[in-house]
Amino acid sequence: MLEDLSEYSINYFYWFKQKNRNANGTAAVRRPSLDMLKTYATTFADAVSNVLQYQNERLNAVVYQNGTPLSVVGFLLTDQRNAQEVQVVETKQAMKELLRRLDKALLEQKSPSLFSRRHVRIYDGDWLYLVRPSEQRFWTRTLARADADSTIAEMMNRAEKHRD
Repeated sequence: MLEDLSEYSINYFYWFKQKNRNANGTAAVRRPSLDMLKTYATTFADAVSNVLQYQNERLNAVVYQNGTPLSVVGFLLTDQRNAQEVQVVETKQAMKELLRRLDKALLEQKSPSLFSRRHVRIYDGDWLYLVRPSEQRFWTRTLARADADSTIAEMMNRAEKHRD
């Protein structure tokens, strides 16, 4: 956690304050490696699966490695017997184009000098997809744990609403 804070948050803050920023001047804005995405996926899936184990369920993770401006990690809700290690999918050109279009849609200009880029969480049946910019600062172990916590809270909230 402290390593992520130092490597990504603090370094990003100092890099961002520079007037003439080099696009690769800090690890925080560089493309995440396949190992980093797999570590994020494993950390997230393990944290959520710790809660799901009481229902004999878990999450299997799939990392979509594609070299586009966005990275995607998917999680499949399954039973304990179907547990798998993180899978890696090399996407085709059509997927690359779709993600490029989605990246443009997620980048929203608030004013002439203020932009906002959204993070997307998509639920599709037993699948959960997390879509974010391909920058290391968005794929740390610390964020994986925070995302898992918010996902667990959301799942519990949904379950509670279905009981009412």
